Amino acid sequence: MEAEVFLLTSNAFHVVGASYHSTAAEIFDLVEEAGLSALVSEAELHKAQQTLLTPRLRLAAEISWLPELSDAEISTVMSAQGKFAETALLDLVGNFAELAKANILADFCVRQSVSERSFPHFSKPGSGSSLTQFLRF
Repeated sequence: MEAEVFLLTSNAFHVVGASYHSTAAEIFDLVEEAGLSALVSEAELHKAQQTLLTPRLRLAAEISWLPELSDAEISTVMSAQGKFAETALLDLVGNFAELAKANILADFCVRQSVSERSFPHFSKPGSGSSLTQFLRF
């Protein structure tokens, strides 16, 4: 079995266009609308629908999505996929909630070839700026 790669675009909330507040009826409608667009396979839509309607599966989707961000902030993040350099991305997410920030940075790391050179200020001991400090843990 192949391990899944962490990408925000594969999260069930993104796949169907749902929000944390979407009801079951709204999720059914969103899945139907997404099915008409043919941008996402029927299998992916079914999996996303089941994820959002099954409490145990939904919890994982909620945690790996963008909690505490507004719809406008989520739209900004998703439309910026692959368009930001490291420093611009850090500026964008600087004031976001910690879990959302961690998920955005994880997505970025999967999409980019990330090395110590990508975030030099996070890899220098004693620099006063570390990834954990940035995430405020």
